[in-house]
Amino acid sequence: MTTKKLQTILEMVDRGCLQKDIAKAVNVSVSTVSIWARKYGRVRIPRRYCLKMYTIYGKDGQYAFEGTARECAEYLGIQYQSFRRMASQYQRYGKGQYAVYPSEVEA
Repeated sequence: MTTKKLQTILEMVDRGCLQKDIAKAVNVSVSTVSIWARKYGRVRIPRRYCLKMYTIYGKDGQYAFEGTARECAEYLGIQYQSFRRMASQYQRYGKGQYAVYPSEVEA
């Protein structure tokens, strides 16, 4: 690993680029990017811990609520697992009292 490649990796990690994009840019594997970023203290939040936001619309298309899956489940008065199932099934079938869409969140 050259110093120039390492500097590029660390700069791109600091800017918040995805590890796969960094790997393509410097022509190394994704695991190499992860290892060097951790070695120099640039720890990224794993994807499974990132909050995904959802927007709920009524059957008539009126905006109802926006929040995380847990907040939306609480708003609707259902369990978290039920909301997750509802969100994924809506995308496939489009049936139900509410329409649930994933929101675009800017980092």
